[in-house]
Amino acid sequence: MMGFTFGQPLWLWALLLPPVCAGLYLWNSKRRRQILGQVVSPRLRGQLVANVSHTKRRLRFGLFLLALGLLIVALAQPRRGFIFEEATMRGR
Repeated sequence: MMGFTFGQPLWLWALLLPPVCAGLYLWNSKRRRQILGQVVSPRLRGQLVANVSHTKRRLRFGLFLLALGLLIVALAQPRRGFIFEEATMRGR
């Protein structure tokens, strides 16, 4: 019989961590924009942040979240299938 189980299923609770990290990332992005708006005039903002690639930043963070999720699943020790073997014993 083939089945799919986990050796350490309690690690799957850690899969709640990536959504929390994503929420903190979004909150920090909003906060960063607000602080930048308070410190830098709108006229100079375009010149100061022209070299910042928001797409690369989001992609890097998305890959980090994917890696974190896969690491958590690996720590849960996924197992697929099992084999029944008849064992013979000698002695008592």
